Amino acid sequence: MWMQSLRGSRTLRVQAIYGHALYAVVESRLVVLLSQEEPVGPTSVVVTASHFDATWQATGRVTGGMIQIGPRVISLQQARPRDCTMASVDHVESETITHLVERIWGTGDIWSHMGDGKLRGRLEHAVNALFEGLQADDTEGLQTVVASLIGLGEGSTPTGDDLLVGIIAGLAISRPRWAEQVRWAIPLVATLQMQTTWPSVVALSAVAQGRVFSLINETIQWLAAPDFAHDDCVARLAQRGHTSGRDLLAGLVIGTTEHL
Repeated sequence: MWMQSLRGSRTLRVQAIYGHALYAVVESRLVVLLSQEEPVGPTSVVVTASHFDATWQATGRVTGGMIQIGPRVISLQQARPRDCTMASVDHVESETITHLVERIWGTGDIWSHMGDGKLRGRLEHAVNALFEGLQADDTEGLQTVVASLIGLGEGSTPTGDDLLVGIIAGLAISRPRWAEQVRWAIPLVATLQMQTTWPSVVALSAVAQGRVFSLINETIQWLAAPDFAHDDCVARLAQRGHTSGRDLLAGLVIGTTEHL
């Protein structure tokens, strides 16, 4: 378990604070403190704080099974770990994808929430290039395309990052070998932190290791055994952030169907 790797006395450095989440690095390990349970991720510790702000100091320590940040002491026993390994699904019916697309977008255009501006054009171009690289088994080309998606867009998790996470999750269902190739093209944390936001660093690092946040996993499991009358997990994912959830779902559709 990731928490066991934090045993001993280590320095913790706060990297970013987003109201209900604090992102930190303990040596080379990512740790996310959450003030609420959703979305639970591979390296999350749920704490009793109502929110995080600038009073949470920039450095702290992990020692004796405790996280110490200034006067605050958090027991690692507060962590509520879930199995964040990506759900294993080998097939999704086409009618399920059709239902998902109609449920979220109302039309067949999964790009519609992104508008018709330059960002949409750059994203579509990059995704086309990604599939061309996969079909050609072009490792170097894939690294270039993945790098062009990382950090592309605005917000705490740019659209390109969310789309990439969704595509990998979808390919894990339709083309596991392709999913593995895209995962290998994701840079290490030291490089990622210079390319995108810390929430995206966590999400991309996790999916590179075959792990995703809980709500994504719930949606993947729903795709495998859909109940069209009860698709709350899809709706909740779609509502995450400004467009983040819909970006993730668009990537999931693209990866699962292997086309735009």
